[in-house]
Amino acid sequence: MWSAADYDANPAGGVGGLGLVQLMAPPGDNLADQTNTILDDNIHFYLPGSTQEVTGLQKQQLLGWRGFADATGARFDDGGNPVVAVDGDIRPAPVLLPSPFNARSRVRSKWIDTGSSVRRQLATADNQPRGLVGGEQGPKYDFDGLADSPLYPGYVDYEAVGSSVRIRYPLVDSLGNQPIAELDANSSYLGEPAYRVRLASAVLGTPNQYVQYEAELLNQNGQQLTSFRVVSHDEQELKLDRGLNLLPEAATQLRLRRKFFRITTNGVEGLGGTYPDNGSVSPIANVRIGFALHFDPSSGNANDRFPISEQEFLRDFNDPDIADWLNTYHPGEGLPQFIQWDVLFDMAYAPSLSSTPPSLSPSTPRPTLDFLRIPFKF
Repeated sequence: MWSAADYDANPAGGVGGLGLVQLMAPPGDNLADQTNTILDDNIHFYLPGSTQEVTGLQKQQLLGWRGFADATGARFDDGGNPVVAVDGDIRPAPVLLPSPFNARSRVRSKWIDTGSSVRRQLATADNQPRGLVGGEQGPKYDFDGLADSPLYPGYVDYEAVGSSVRIRYPLVDSLGNQPIAELDANSSYLGEPAYRVRLASAVLGTPNQYVQYEAELLNQNGQQLTSFRVVSHDEQELKLDRGLNLLPEAATQLRLRRKFFRITTNGVEGLGGTYPDNGSVSPIANVRIGFALHFDPSSGNANDRFPISEQEFLRDFNDPDIADWLNTYHPGEGLPQFIQWDVLFDMAYAPSLSSTPPSLSPSTPRPTLDFLRIPFKF
């Protein structure tokens, strides 16, 4: 034991305080331990020499949890019951925090303004800005590649291929594989380098209707060589974003795919590993995508948003409920110019109530969203 003189002669820094104890675990549902806080449900407390887990008030007191303080300093648990501060069995009293590591994580965009995409629908031209005679007012949003599941809508659609799965990105079936007449690697679009592909026939219809679609280039055997984002087209010729890939000279055919997002897992495109699931296979991890529309995010009017509830998101832009919402709250108006996306990364994906995905582990697949496109026309 050092004396005061020893400390004076041999400075050893401050003695310090008790420090800080943090207990971090995924939140629960309070059903198992009945401590009236979800923050300690996955913290397991045992008395010395006992295999019986401590629950209820005894666990609350041993942890020394003090509840949440209101404006007056009084403390309450999750159910609004008063909490009496006690000194627990851990010094200092631990801080209970929900763990940031869980099977699910979520990211949501700010409201994205599509600018002057809203048009005024007119019977005759009035020579004023953004007037449109006939046609749709716009914007008209487009998306695809999500499963139409009544139980869990909005997850990325896939199909089983042996013991693995493959994401379904729908093709534009009406076009099929089109012969290529000319390839040009030295073109440009809006001042930026671009690839130009001229088809043998004028089959693309309305100019720019396939902007943001994915153009897949194929060899003479129909095998895909690479793909590029469509940035512009007329009835016969396309301009493609060069990205990081070279234009393959062996390409003889082109097809269009409604591929508006790309998911990779460990650097490989796809959802990663699978598990046996009711006679088939399901991906261990999946991604859920949704959208919300708004006329004015600063208005504070709940009826300006679709879906109206801030906890709900749209999975299909052809949802008939959109028309009902417009007719009820915004008659005579087109779709709003503000859009927001919401993405859930689920590493314990269960497509049915009877599915049992593997427990979360260091080897659990971690899907990555490489890009997300939301084409819209006006």
